[in-house]
Amino acid sequence: MVRRLVPADLYHLLLTSSWPRLLGLLALAYGAANALFALGYLLEPGALENARPGSFADAFFFSVQTMATIGYGRMVPRTFLANALVTLETLTGLLALAMVTGLVFAKFSRPTARVLFSRVAVIGRPITEASPLHGATAASLAAEEARIVVSVVGLDESYAQTVHARHSYAAEDIVWNARFADVVVREPDGEVHIDYARFHDVVPVVTCVRPSGVR
Repeated sequence: MVRRLVPADLYHLLLTSSWPRLLGLLALAYGAANALFALGYLLEPGALENARPGSFADAFFFSVQTMATIGYGRMVPRTFLANALVTLETLTGLLALAMVTGLVFAKFSRPTARVLFSRVAVIGRPITEASPLHGATAASLAAEEARIVVSVVGLDESYAQTVHARHSYAAEDIVWNARFADVVVREPDGEVHIDYARFHDVVPVVTCVRPSGVR
C-alpha cells in the first residue's frame, strides 16, 4: 500500500501512454519547438533571406524545413544569429528524431499485458499488527489518500518476454465485509466454465474479512 503516488519518469510515461496520447504529445512538442525557434529568427530583422519582414508564419515554416533538414532553398539564413540558430536547431532535430525513433520502436516491440482487474478491491488475508492495514478503517484510508497497488508479473508466449501489469485502488474502491462472488460455475452435465459476467461482483460476509484486488 502506498500513501501517495509518485509521478513516473517521462520515458516511462510516454512508453506506457496510449498511441493517440503519445502522438498528440509528440505533435504538441514538435509544434512548440518550431514556434520557439521561429521566435528566435524574428529577434533580428532581416535574419532570413526572402522571408516577409516580421512574418511569424515564414519563420515558423523555415524552422520546420530546418528541423526536418528539407532545405527547399527559397528562404536561407543571412546573419550570424540566424546561422547559429540553424546549427542548434539541426542538432536538436537529429537528437529528437533519434529519441522518437527509439521510443516508437520500443513501444511497438513492447508486449502488452492483457490482465483484467476487478473494479473494486476486497482484501481477504489476516490483518496482523505488522500489516500496514492494521487498525485502518474506511475513513482513515480516505483521509490519508491511501492506495492499494496490485502488481502482476507473467510471461508472454508470443514475445517470450516478461510482462508486467499494475493497478491501483483508491480508498473508495475498497469494499468492506465482503468477498468476491464465485465465477467458476459447474453445469448440471458436469461441465465447468468461468462466468466473467460475475467477475466484478461481491457478496457480503458476516465476518469482516478485509479488503485483494485481483483474482
